[in-house]
Amino acid sequence: MLWHFSPLTLTLIYATYAFGVLATLLLAGAVSDQVGRRPVLLVALGVLMVSTVLFMLADSAAWLFAARGLQGVATGAALSAASASLLDLHRRRDPAGVGLTNATTAAAGLGLGTLVSASVVQLGWRHACSRMWCCSSCSHLPLPARTGCRSPSSSARASS
Repeated sequence: MLWHFSPLTLTLIYATYAFGVLATLLLAGAVSDQVGRRPVLLVALGVLMVSTVLFMLADSAAWLFAARGLQGVATGAALSAASASLLDLHRRRDPAGVGLTNATTAAAGLGLGTLVSASVVQLGWRHACSRMWCCSSCSHLPLPARTGCRSPSSSARASS
């Protein structure tokens, strides 16, 4: 084992994130109402960057606890401000639609993060990056037009 700590310590390090998110959502969720959404999101992004640097430089479990706690606090602040922003920007201010969007994007992000990190571990950094670059490049290629399927505006143009 690289870090030489117990499975219980690892579990507590992971749990620190959840406690940070929950505490921030409960205690500081309305901060973006007072100071604005953008400042909260920018500070949260900055704190997430700091936590990433802490993870990279960590040499003990204590640093992992600190990094994971910061990550949880920043994620809680970002989730709160982003959810409020979605509600502010929604046409009908529909809380159910915003909640569904928020949950869907969070789940998609978790799934994508797992897929990308597993690809990096399985294929190695260079192969994973080149394949992801290829896939992302291909996703921007124009799709061929469908045959036999016309929109009402294209049929009106064709008949005139």
